[in-house]
Amino acid sequence: MAYNGNISLIDNPGSLGNKGWTYEESGDSLATIKGSGYFNSATAVLRNSDSIKIFGSDGFEIIYVTSASGAATVTTGELTASASLGTGEVTSTHILDGTILNADVNASAGIELSKLEAVTDGQMIVGNGSNVPTAVTMSNHATLANNGALTLAANAVDTNEIANFAVTPLKLAAGAVTGSKIASYAVDDVAASMPYMLVFDTAGGATANADKTITYKMTITEVYVINKADGTPGDTIQLQTASGANNITNPINVGGVSGTKTGASDLHTTYSVIDAGGTLRIAQTDGGGSDSPACRVVVVGFKTA
Repeated sequence: MAYNGNISLIDNPGSLGNKGWTYEESGDSLATIKGSGYFNSATAVLRNSDSIKIFGSDGFEIIYVTSASGAATVTTGELTASASLGTGEVTSTHILDGTILNADVNASAGIELSKLEAVTDGQMIVGNGSNVPTAVTMSNHATLANNGALTLAANAVDTNEIANFAVTPLKLAAGAVTGSKIASYAVDDVAASMPYMLVFDTAGGATANADKTITYKMTITEVYVINKADGTPGDTIQLQTASGANNITNPINVGGVSGTKTGASDLHTTYSVIDAGGTLRIAQTDGGGSDSPACRVVVVGFKTA
């Protein structure tokens, strides 16, 4: 190990301050420097317990002064807890590969994620079969985005994944379930050929008309009227098309007592198909000399494509 260049006092300088020497003999070895034993500069005398750091071509070593003031004998020292190293003097080249252990890292070191090995976009770290952290991509019935969002695949959950009685009532946020989330039948729709029922209430009173707009095209098959109050003979309700242009049913007698249910005895099929957005008219007639009773009108049919 060849040593040459500056030799600097780095500890316990005494009253003379830090000292430095230059060796011109590039072939000097550490053994030669130690063997000479003395530094005889009259103006740069080493003192007992001074320390010297010698830089060489492949590293450095610290030696300590062990004699009294004057001609100083130096011996090789070890790097101990009391040794003083300059900033940046220990680099990766001075550390033996594979020697840093977990215990060498302070528990509060707070190692940043940026210091870890890069992980592919969208992957996560899991322990593999050998208990080694490994970056993997989520697969099978779900995917994981790089923002942490988990997406279930279509039909990922069926009865095989749910134990008996394991599902408890769920509270869904307002608007969370729309027609696109439900197969076959939409929340805001009625499948073709499915029964379709409309319920309208009338206030009763003198002769009056009540117009009702429907959402879906439908074919009317039945009409019932239920008295919500006592009627008198001659009181009727009749279902008509918009503006009373055509009669869908015959006049339905509502002259009975409260709770009486009366069905239409006649249905004009020519006018029983009502387009989406169309209007039904409930024509109420007071034919008994007193106010017509309040009624509930039930219209039954099928959605028509």
